[in-house]
Amino acid sequence: QSSFAQRELKELGIDDLFDGVFMSSDYNMAKPEEAFFDGFMKASKSDIEGTLFIGNDYLRDIAPLHKKSMHGVYLITDMSPEYDGKIFADLVIKNGSLTEIKEYLEE
Repeated sequence: QSSFAQRELKELGIDDLFDGVFMSSDYNMAKPEEAFFDGFMKASKSDIEGTLFIGNDYLRDIAPLHKKSMHGVYLITDMSPEYDGKIFADLVIKNGSLTEIKEYLEE
């Protein structure tokens, strides 16, 4: 999965804006395990302000970020589970296109 994400970031020309790509599956963890988010922060050596998490499952990927005051992009794709509740995210992309992330980062 991480090689797929890295390839997408490179195709968008924004791979240089990220220090790394961290996937829970690479660490044999399932989100929303707090250990993944804590390990992600430790491994990235970034502070919360300099970290952006991108996920397509609101309850597993994005909701836990709100509790930790982390930044997140909710990328709604065909594979995203339905969620009708209140959304706490820095950016919500409804068409599954990573192009909007590029625009967001360039602001």
